[in-house]
Amino acid sequence: MNKMRMIAALTGAVALTGLAGFSAAANAAPEPKSSGYLVGTSGGPYGAAASSGRDRDFVQTNVDFTVGPKYFRSETASVHTTADPVTGMSTAEASLAKVAMGFGPVKEFEIDAALAKCTAGPEGVTTGGGAGTAKIAVPGLVKVEKNVTEKLPDGGVSVDALRVTFGGHEFKAGHVECHPGVKPVDTPVISTSVGAGAAAVGAGAAGVFFLRRRRNAGEI
Repeated sequence: MNKMRMIAALTGAVALTGLAGFSAAANAAPEPKSSGYLVGTSGGPYGAAASSGRDRDFVQTNVDFTVGPKYFRSETASVHTTADPVTGMSTAEASLAKVAMGFGPVKEFEIDAALAKCTAGPEGVTTGGGAGTAKIAVPGLVKVEKNVTEKLPDGGVSVDALRVTFGGHEFKAGHVECHPGVKPVDTPVISTSVGAGAAAVGAGAAGVFFLRRRRNAGEI
C-alpha cells in the first residue's frame, strides 16, 4: 500500500509540475506601462507633476518650477497615459503651451508649444510630436533639442518634447515613456514533454497496481 501511495503521489506531482510551470510563465508575462511628467531632469520629475497608469490624465495650468535661480514655466501643460493588458499596448502623450525658461529676471528661452507622444506593444514602438520655433536670448549659451528619443531596456521608448541645457542644468520638458506588454494566452498549453512524462508515470502506476492485485489474488 505504501508503494501505491508513493506512485500516486509521484504521478500527481508530475502533472502539477506541468501546470505550475504554465502558471508561472503566465504570471511572469509583463503588462504594458506608460508614464509621463511635465518637467524634470534625468533623475525624474519635479514635484507631483507626473502621471502614470492604465488610463489617466494630468493637467496643470501656470506651471512654475524653480531650481536655484533658474526657472521653468508653462501656461498649460498636460500628460495623458493609457495601458491595455488585453492588447499589450501602451500610449503616452505630453503637451506644453507657452514655455519659458530663464535665469532670474532674464528669459533665456521660450517656445509657443511642444508635444511628445509614444506607443509600445508586441509589434514594436512608435514616437511622434513636434515643437514650434525656439526663441533663444543668448545663442550658444542655451542648447535646445526637440523630440529626443531614447530606447529603453525592456523594448520600450521614451520621448522628451524639449531637452534644454543652460547654466550647467539640463531640463526635460514633456517627458513620456511607453513600455510594451504581451498579449495574454487564451488557452493553457502544457508542453509535449511534460504531458508525455505525466502519461508515462500514470501508465506505470496503473501497471504496478494491476500486478499487485494479481499477486494478491494468487496468494489467497
